[in-house]
Amino acid sequence: MYIIINIITFASQIKFLAIPPASLTFFTIHPKPQCSMSNANCSEQMLYLLRCALWEEKLDTSRFDEQTDWQGIMGKAGKHTVHALVAQQIKRVAEAQNNEPLVAACIRVLMQASQSNQLVNNVLKRLSHTIQQCGFPAMLLKGQGVARYYQQPDLRVCGDIDYYTGKQTDEITERLAKEIDGLEIHTGGNRAKHRNAGLNGVEIELHYHTFCPSKREIAEKVDAWSDDELAHHTRTMMLGDTEVTVPSASFDAVYIFIHLYFHFLSEGIGLRQVCDWMRCLHVNRQEISEERVGEWLTRFGLVHAWQLFGLMAVRHLGMPREEMPLYRDRRRRAADRLFLHLMDSSNFGMEMKQIWEKNIPRRFLAHKWYSLKQYTEFYVPRAYLFPRQGVPRLFGYYKRSLRQIMEHH
Repeated sequence: MYIIINIITFASQIKFLAIPPASLTFFTIHPKPQCSMSNANCSEQMLYLLRCALWEEKLDTSRFDEQTDWQGIMGKAGKHTVHALVAQQIKRVAEAQNNEPLVAACIRVLMQASQSNQLVNNVLKRLSHTIQQCGFPAMLLKGQGVARYYQQPDLRVCGDIDYYTGKQTDEITERLAKEIDGLEIHTGGNRAKHRNAGLNGVEIELHYHTFCPSKREIAEKVDAWSDDELAHHTRTMMLGDTEVTVPSASFDAVYIFIHLYFHFLSEGIGLRQVCDWMRCLHVNRQEISEERVGEWLTRFGLVHAWQLFGLMAVRHLGMPREEMPLYRDRRRRAADRLFLHLMDSSNFGMEMKQIWEKNIPRRFLAHKWYSLKQYTEFYVPRAYLFPRQGVPRLFGYYKRSLRQIMEHH
């Protein structure tokens, strides 16, 4: 199997496209500074600032000077959706160096993140209050529940709101539409997994399942596990004056990992998803049961994946090794390769998707060949690192593509 993977890897070395660096339109410095930093140096500086934000490390402002490419650093941070965390640290550097334009640029980023979080929190409060008034069981997953693991929750760039509502999802969705003015029920999306809604520009997902049923390799096991855990082991958190039900610390640690791992395999992830996982492990280090985590991961066949991501987090992102359950200091080269793939990716692969959609040919065979090359280039490294889940996905894609070509002719 590894011989086949290596052959395909060699065949896919020619790149169709290069992904341009992300940029933040609201992070602008006037006048624009002259700089000569390399792409690698931008990444190194961004990671240093991110580690300082995550672990409250002492910031060495002397590492930065007039040649520092702040726009490039923030572009990389934006690509991985950690720009508010990085901007907070850049602001500290700018204040130490009396760089007023840079301070102003950072303040704009921080204000935007704070306002976005406030908007999502207001919608979440309204949603939670209505759900409680109606007497429905519901569990907040990920998102704003994870934000509380950061020293400053507003620095976590927020997304949508995810609620686990189980078998009553349809009933709850329709009731919320009646009770909350302005709530819109959206059609489409992954209806096998959740119902989609929107309120004041915030996307809401009400989940039948905690895990996508299309990932058959562990979907039934994860659903059975999550149904049991969410029924018997929960906590509450306060969001202002609103009480919200959230999962146990051990559940959160494993669930956040499963979510980021399968997104990594299917489309890519950014650093924010790994930061969420690390902060969950760090803040809940006294509550998380390593024995239970190990039992669950063994049941799902994900111990190897967990340990490789854990080694990568310790080696490259500052995660304290004593806080990583099931930590194993093995396969360092594989962990380093995983980190490179992570750095080449972006938040849920959005940047790559946009470029693929822009460049994909219209003619059927040209379209399929382009897709084949792109997906081979994407899937092969993942299949090499994680053969148990990656290889079936790779050959499943080839099988589907061949079937489509045969049907077309």
